[in-house]
Amino acid sequence: MGSPSTFPVARWLAAHSPNSCGAVQISQPHLLIGWTKAAAAAAAGSCAAGGGATGSEAEADSDSKYSYGETSGLLPFSPPRLPASLDSVGYAPKDENEDVGVEAVVRAAAAALGRATRLSDVCEVITYRNNMNKLLGTVFDTRAAWAIDACLLPPRGEPDAASGDGDTRGSGSGSAQPQGVLFLDIVKEGQEGWRGDPADRDRFTRWGYAFEALCTGQAVADPSSEFGVLLRTRLASHRVLLGAEVDCYDPQHAQQAQQALPPQQQAPEQQAQQAGAAPLQQAGQAQQAGQAHEAQQQAPNLSSFLELKTYRLPSHPRQQRSIYQHKHPKWWLQSFLAGVPRLMLGARDDQGTIHRIDPVATADLPRLSAQHGVPFHPNQALLFGSEALSWMRREAAAHPGQHLRFSYAGSGADGGGDGSRGGGGAIACAVLAGGQLPQRLQQCLEACGLAV
Repeated sequence: MGSPSTFPVARWLAAHSPNSCGAVQISQPHLLIGWTKAAAAAAAGSCAAGGGATGSEAEADSDSKYSYGETSGLLPFSPPRLPASLDSVGYAPKDENEDVGVEAVVRAAAAALGRATRLSDVCEVITYRNNMNKLLGTVFDTRAAWAIDACLLPPRGEPDAASGDGDTRGSGSGSAQPQGVLFLDIVKEGQEGWRGDPADRDRFTRWGYAFEALCTGQAVADPSSEFGVLLRTRLASHRVLLGAEVDCYDPQHAQQAQQALPPQQQAPEQQAQQAGAAPLQQAGQAQQAGQAHEAQQQAPNLSSFLELKTYRLPSHPRQQRSIYQHKHPKWWLQSFLAGVPRLMLGARDDQGTIHRIDPVATADLPRLSAQHGVPFHPNQALLFGSEALSWMRREAAAHPGQHLRFSYAGSGADGGGDGSRGGGGAIACAVLAGGQLPQRLQQCLEACGLAV
């Protein structure tokens, strides 16, 4: 389809109407490990107490913000008293210069799978969810421009670009599957993607973080702290290790899910309580359990995770329709990819006051939009993502060990959410001159003891 360096979105959409797209095989995401990223202020204090770092130690100090296997950053959902002002929550602005590299996902894989793991045995793609949101979300909004950096590293012992003998198996229009692992790196979005006043974007972003703090009992919203998870999933033939941030969890659902497990799968502390152990014995077993899980604590069941979103209270039917048409597809995609089953939707007014919070199941979003006359089609987005990802892997295999940038300029027409409108343009692939992603990945893999 098209030239080897472009993936024609408009032509693809014209050839794949929503009704012609059948079900795409996708696995239920499996939680491998969680991590807690310390707030910037806490990390800075820790770094200062340790005397700081210079040169090659700088990367290690940056990494110290991440504690893999640590679940303290995953906070329980606590319904706030309403109405509640989002401006009443303190806010620590995010450092816009902070890099969010794919290395954090690679280190999570090392923590979950163990050193000496051969990544190509378990996946073909390693990425943050953000990149999958961009790629698959193209179907729902063909106007939105995006960019994704990438590098395919071949399995050890196979040639790469540095050797001067590139492995082009599977490149272009060939049918062979590319060898190696494709690493996708986030390219930060600028203000150019925002169609309104930049001040509004900043305020809405701050309110989004404030809503998360409000629903988790935090007095200050600090975007630099997070709880993330590494998920193993599959989209058609693509095995993916996916890193994603989790907003919070439902403690009641987590407790019910834990109690529903067979006794041998329950937490040791709960086993002891159910067995009627003496208090002293329970304390001893709990201490032993804490030691056993010190390196990798047990996160709540994936089914208890929640996504938190705010939206403006509609004042007339057209605004209500816009929520179903534009918000629902994005909310569905983000939650679905990470296996998050439910969202808590905070309805706010123009002054930033939350008046109600409604739960909605991720699986219900397509149906609700269809009922209000603006359907979107998950199977079309999944099929597009699968075929576009296949093309990206082939292109990367033609340039192994090189820093690539996949970019989509967007179209001038409204994608509408159903793939039936908008030009779509094409996704382009280019080698990024002077790009450092290959060197960054090699350093990270070596430090983690991982092989491709």
